[in-house]
Amino acid sequence: MQSISGTTRKILHAGLRIGAMALLAGCSVFDHTPQIPYVPPVTFTGMINDSLIELRGHQLQPNVCVLSHDTVKMFMCSRDYSPDPIPTGCYMRLYVMPLPPDTPAQNILSVRNIILHCELAFNGMNQSYQIIPADSLRFNVSARLEIGSLERAHGGSIALNHIEINGLPVPGSNAPENLVIREGTIEGSIQ
Repeated sequence: MQSISGTTRKILHAGLRIGAMALLAGCSVFDHTPQIPYVPPVTFTGMINDSLIELRGHQLQPNVCVLSHDTVKMFMCSRDYSPDPIPTGCYMRLYVMPLPPDTPAQNILSVRNIILHCELAFNGMNQSYQIIPADSLRFNVSARLEIGSLERAHGGSIALNHIEINGLPVPGSNAPENLVIREGTIEGSIQ
């Protein structure tokens, strides 16, 4: 009986490795596993700086809506949003705090009730905006969000309508203009 030479053995091992890799690659290419559609817990739709924007998120960057003590914290991003290595798309982080009991209109949120951070990354420009309750003292910052529903509980519904926001760029941002949100709507539920 003849033994296999060292060179022949190396060729056989290399052939087996290539065959195994091809088999694995073929399995991933011909995988017929159905894709689970992404259903965001919360979404935003509206005009941001004269562009219609939908923040529906995606499986790699899902939207989030959680309750932390008495504050509803939301993170919403566009379907093309990616933070790395160069940000693309849009995202909005919005915190909704409770209305004080002495608020005249119990269904209207203003600058005093929100913290907003919004980033728009278009055409190589990263535009950052932020609004905090202390901005209510500034004449050129405003926010009006009409509450359709806001159930501060896990599984509770959230609907904010007729969102109108004017804000300033974050210092150091290369935003060429102020933030203007019009005809905005947020819908979903608290996770």
